[in-house]
Amino acid sequence: MIVGRLQTGCLDDALKLFYEMPVRDAICWNTMIKGCLDCMDLMTAEELFDEMPEPSVVSWTTMINGFFRFGQVERAEVFFKQMPIRDLAAWNAMIHGYCENARVDNAVKLFEQMPSRNVISWTSMIGGLDQNGKSEEALNVFERMFKYGVVPNPSTLTCALSACANALSFPLGMQIHGHVLKLGFCLSVFVCASLITFYANCKRIEKATQVFMKQCIGMWSYLRLFYWLWLEWQA
Repeated sequence: MIVGRLQTGCLDDALKLFYEMPVRDAICWNTMIKGCLDCMDLMTAEELFDEMPEPSVVSWTTMINGFFRFGQVERAEVFFKQMPIRDLAAWNAMIHGYCENARVDNAVKLFEQMPSRNVISWTSMIGGLDQNGKSEEALNVFERMFKYGVVPNPSTLTCALSACANALSFPLGMQIHGHVLKLGFCLSVFVCASLITFYANCKRIEKATQVFMKQCIGMWSYLRLFYWLWLEWQA
């Protein structure tokens, strides 16, 4: 019920239900804190965090994301330093938050200090550098990621292709297109959109058109398959 109230923006009703609960576990607290932030009420989110008997790592990370959303970078830094335990999600939240608030140098510094990284860490750093006008540095990070043996996901390839488009790096973009095909991401709408933008920026309009047409044909084939399965289910 609380989630339903929050999804419709009825924060006061959700808070009323929350405080009427006889027992509240960590999931309830975290849901309520995130709900306040989604309703753009940072003050109430902080009050709930302070009231929480034992804030979990998720609670701390949720607040860090909230501070960044409101542009309060220094508050996010304080919370991160005060965290009793920092998991990978907390580090990733800081990287993403720094980049979203145009503190890309801080993000790079923290990225290099990370005890471990996953594909989300690398993707956040690649995308963050690119969106802050450092596309060539973003591509350097992408190449480093491959040297470490990290397998990219569709979001990683989308960010890398965007960086190639902005840096006009045609050879690397072609290599990434090869990875797209190898990993089976050729039907991802976001990946294909990035491929089209990349080829268009590099003035390879014919290649851009080919990607567009293959995407349309691929999606049409899937629609035909789903329609056939639907007919089978109706039989």
